[in-house]
Amino acid sequence: MFGTADISKSNSCGNAYENAMGGQEELSGKMHLSTRKNDTFIAESEHVAQPTASDFFRMTIAGTDNRATATNRQKALAAYIDYIGTDTLEFDSFTSRQLSGWAIWLIHAGHTVKTVIHYMKHLSALYGKAIAEGLTADNGAFNGIVQRLAALPADAIRVDCNPVATLRDIILSGGATQKANLAKDITLFAILAGGISFDEIAAFEKDNYTGDDPTLKALVARYSKPRNKYLFPLRQSERTPRQLREYVNTLFSATIHVHHALTPADIWSTIAYDCGISPEEIMSCTGKIPATNPAFALTGASPVDSDNRAAILRRVSDTLTSNPSNWYALQMRHGTDYDDIARRIEAHTGRFRIEETYYPCREIARRTGRKFISENKPVVAGLMFVKCRFTDITAMMRHISDIAWCYRQTARTGSAYAAIPQTQIDLYQRTIGIFTPSTEIFPVGTLPIAPGDRVVVIGGEFSGQPAVLQQLIGPDSAPTICRLTLPGANSIEWRVDTDPRLIRKITEQQYDTLVTEISAY
Repeated sequence: MFGTADISKSNSCGNAYENAMGGQEELSGKMHLSTRKNDTFIAESEHVAQPTASDFFRMTIAGTDNRATATNRQKALAAYIDYIGTDTLEFDSFTSRQLSGWAIWLIHAGHTVKTVIHYMKHLSALYGKAIAEGLTADNGAFNGIVQRLAALPADAIRVDCNPVATLRDIILSGGATQKANLAKDITLFAILAGGISFDEIAAFEKDNYTGDDPTLKALVARYSKPRNKYLFPLRQSERTPRQLREYVNTLFSATIHVHHALTPADIWSTIAYDCGISPEEIMSCTGKIPATNPAFALTGASPVDSDNRAAILRRVSDTLTSNPSNWYALQMRHGTDYDDIARRIEAHTGRFRIEETYYPCREIARRTGRKFISENKPVVAGLMFVKCRFTDITAMMRHISDIAWCYRQTARTGSAYAAIPQTQIDLYQRTIGIFTPSTEIFPVGTLPIAPGDRVVVIGGEFSGQPAVLQQLIGPDSAPTICRLTLPGANSIEWRVDTDPRLIRKITEQQYDTLVTEISAY
């Protein structure tokens, strides 16, 4: 999959800062970080340059004598940076809302409440040191949050499966029996309708739905019968409300393969969070704290009118029913290489699906003594691309965010990951001349080429050059190399081998025009 295949202590602050920051000086002037006046930390410089929160925290961690404490604080800081999405933290990023969002994010990623409390205590300790040094004011962000976390249920009810993938399979597949089809459709209806309860499903009448979701409308049309009062045939007249509730619960749990204590609202909340819906909006839609993430209790429901609620439900529904594949750009963290990410992805294959990776490399030959050694060098070090569905990139980042981060649409915390259109990836591949295996050799609509044809190079280091195709090397339907003759100045010709995806057939007149332009230089 490489190359063309895929793509504190206070008295130690000065030395600690220099060690943590690699001995570099701030551009605005050298800082003296160990100066104190009236027991208050100050930064002296011809041009005062205050360290960022992340810089100060790393400095403090580096100056911590107790290695266990330093390690725990480093883990907490790394987890917060993963959540915020940037290595540069400012002190004003620490607010009650951000910390609550971080706790929710951690539990959604699979951490226990106990671990979240552990991280919160260590981050609070780092923030407290910054307050003591006079670098920021106490805004009360950490006040009481540990106590509120401790009051939550000890653990969330885990969703062992990938609910998005499971629901997509339900949408695309049919049940083996009539009962299995009924269970499948009830599950799908309950989720797409915003996580309605088992009681609501049993009592749902065929004329109750007035929305415009095409999948829900199709389900209503399928089950509506002139003589039936209720939408789903559950023998409502023969069962008590409790029996109906238990029966629908059994159908739901067995279909989506989740704990019997989880409701459609719990599953919808989990999926909506993966779709980028805020916890406040999720709770306003469901009216409850999801059992899958008790940390939602740290935030309140935001007012959402009927139009906004319908838009949120439709957004989640569209993700489940369409959820197209896109490319996403990842930046590897320091000390990480492609193999580290590939191994991590492979280790969590069951949790998400990555269709393709792209880490373009070039083979570089260098001489060592009398030997030539070839090695692969990335075109842009640390920048790789993955192709997957939106919900899969969200799931993947929960498992690799400590070794790579994904570019987002904006700098705002929680902003959606930035999807790259296929056309832009195609342009990038043509520009650098390195392709993924899935890129077509001769796309539909292009002219076939044969030896003797006039062509122009459309990408790579010879981009814009006219050439004559001398030989196609490889199968006729998918040649792997095109041998070209490039005209040069003073009647000198050059022979090069290139990828067939980097050339396009042109006419004799176009070829002559390009040759004339080259000769004029």
